[in-house]
Amino acid sequence: MDIDLSPLLEERRQSTKKKRPKNFPIPHTGIKLNEELPVQDSLSLDEVAKRAERRRKRGVKVRVAFGEIGGAYIYDLGEYRKKKVKVWVQYEGYSPNAVAAERRQRLAITLPAAWVDFPIRRVKEIFLEAYNAEHKDFFIDPKLSFLAKTDEISYVNFAKHIFTDDNLLIGDTLYDHEELFILTQDDIDKLHAEIEGYQKEIDDIQQAGMKYQTIDIDTALALTPLFQDDPSLFRVVLVGMLKAFVIPVEPHYTIADLKAFIHYKAGPDVYPLGSLDMAFYDQQDNALNVLPDSLTFLDLAKQLDLDLNTIPKPCVPVHWGKRLQDPRFFFWVPTLHTPESFRAPSDISPEAAAAAANKQAASGGGDEEGASCTIS
Repeated sequence: MDIDLSPLLEERRQSTKKKRPKNFPIPHTGIKLNEELPVQDSLSLDEVAKRAERRRKRGVKVRVAFGEIGGAYIYDLGEYRKKKVKVWVQYEGYSPNAVAAERRQRLAITLPAAWVDFPIRRVKEIFLEAYNAEHKDFFIDPKLSFLAKTDEISYVNFAKHIFTDDNLLIGDTLYDHEELFILTQDDIDKLHAEIEGYQKEIDDIQQAGMKYQTIDIDTALALTPLFQDDPSLFRVVLVGMLKAFVIPVEPHYTIADLKAFIHYKAGPDVYPLGSLDMAFYDQQDNALNVLPDSLTFLDLAKQLDLDLNTIPKPCVPVHWGKRLQDPRFFFWVPTLHTPESFRAPSDISPEAAAAAANKQAASGGGDEEGASCTIS
């Protein structure tokens, strides 16, 4: 909002020059009227003009009119006064406790309102000035370090979003009570090495699991869920994604074979091999135990004290789920799964169950999930 206060100023100048009453309060910011507004280093003339225009729009001209007419100070009106922003800046290495305790430090820095158009390197410089004064043996060069914040995209809890441009504006980049970090180039190298090592470990486990597959793609595609139970076959109940179906298996089949079945049957793009996990539900501990790819169904039956020589043959439940993919680094996170993972049709909400029943009735009936069997 632009207000022309020229008539008011002229009238006050022409009025009698009486002294202001004693103890008259004049709040001010300490910026003199004749003083140029701060200009940042290495800025183009266009950028300087843009920032001056932003200051004008924020009411600087209006606030000047309420300052000391003799050319001394300006101050903020209540409606223009901004809440002071506080940020937390710390050095801890590339992750919590990555460096010794005597090298770690955390400071709260309150940012002046005038810093809204200052570059973020000011925050880094203030922290490092205090840090280097206290840690003379662990000097951090401001020119060889970076300001960073927690990566809000990645699931890796120590991943960082690094501000490689020190000239980003504080007002456009930082938020109140934000947690910020200082990273040296060595810290960044260690951070990348840690994440790459994590990715490699997951890839190695996946590649090792593929070696335990005993069926090829044709055999996997030929496996068909049973729509009528056959007690003479060794069967597995696959439970997950709010579905359950029974498939016949051979005792020598492995958990890796089950993954191959879902991978090829449902589509490699939908369920990549690295995204699948198989688990057995332990009723006693009320927990899901992830099964290794090398485990055969014969071994699983023995662990459950099931007799393979009886009729009906054992029917073993195996729960399965799909991992979440890290949005930043694109690996399948072993500890995070989609909400439908490992869940049976009975876990579906009553509203969704009613909708599924109506759909089944409209299609002429039939058991969409296939055969059922008594769990041994």
